Amino acid sequence: MPCPIRLPLYLARAFGGALALILAVFLALGLTGELIELARRAAGRPELGFATVALMALLKLPALLLKLLPFAVLFAAMLALYRLDRHRELIAVRAAGQSAWGFLAPILAVSVLLGLFVAWLGQPASSLSTGRFQDLEQRYFKPGPPAGLWLRWPEAEGWSITRIRQPGVPGEAMRDLSILRFDSAGRLTARIDAERGRLLDGGWHLEDVLLGGVDGTGRRVSATTVPTSLTAADLRAAPGAARRVPVWALPGLIAGLEAAGLPALRQRLDLQSAYALPFLLAAAALLAAPLTLPRRRLPGIAWPLLGGVLAGFVLLVFSEAAVAFGASGGLPVILAVWAPVLVAGGFGTALLLHVEGV
Repeated sequence: MPCPIRLPLYLARAFGGALALILAVFLALGLTGELIELARRAAGRPELGFATVALMALLKLPALLLKLLPFAVLFAAMLALYRLDRHRELIAVRAAGQSAWGFLAPILAVSVLLGLFVAWLGQPASSLSTGRFQDLEQRYFKPGPPAGLWLRWPEAEGWSITRIRQPGVPGEAMRDLSILRFDSAGRLTARIDAERGRLLDGGWHLEDVLLGGVDGTGRRVSATTVPTSLTAADLRAAPGAARRVPVWALPGLIAGLEAAGLPALRQRLDLQSAYALPFLLAAAALLAAPLTLPRRRLPGIAWPLLGGVLAGFVLLVFSEAAVAFGASGGLPVILAVWAPVLVAGGFGTALLLHVEGV
């Protein structure tokens, strides 16, 4: 008795192999481009060796691949369907009573699962790698204040400037902190440097601390607590901080920011983008079918390929423009994030129904 799941597994495996190939091509092209650009920028800097340049290029790749992921899914679905059709396997599938929706279902399922994986694990990992790249870029290419998070905050007796080289989620350990304390007249009263620190209720709990005075002297202590009016919600709302918050922590973060009367537009965009990513990838895969399986075929693959490039470019530009409008407040968050998904999905469905003669 034939296994009813064998055909969907075969189609999913065909799409997975095509996707791995497309991602490998994107990875090779992106790595080559980043290496060339970074090598150009590193010219005349003998202290910057090839190993560091290669590391920086690798650290920048996850963010690039995330941006191009809908493009990759579109081309992978086109490649998988083209291979299956070229080997007459789609004819056999149709002869078995499967419609286009039947052999597209495994491809859409893999796209949705990939989107869930990337949204929940890939995006936080990409944020970490991008942060590390920015640290290296600041060190070697942008001399001046180090990269990281800078905060100027009013205190009970003046104000403070806090620099966090490696920010993290409030309540968890952050690395390489510096705190400058000023009185109400703007005079520096203290400098505190710490290897590690946590922002808890009412203050910073610091470890491996160098307490410095205004005269340049200082003493090292294993741990200390520095009072501050800065709260976890304030830290999360700071530019650049929310990007390092994982997706699963965003709903609580948004609730905390809004309860404190702070804006949470950027965080809402991030959360809705994570929710929409699986459906965006499925919409990209859906667009591939009418581009690859027209009823009356044009000779060769040039025209479907051109159509795929055009569709992917339009989808990418439309998505970026909508999110930019949403970030500026020009569009509601829901509309900015979900409009590209609905337009791509609706357009792909309409084209496929037309091609299938429905």
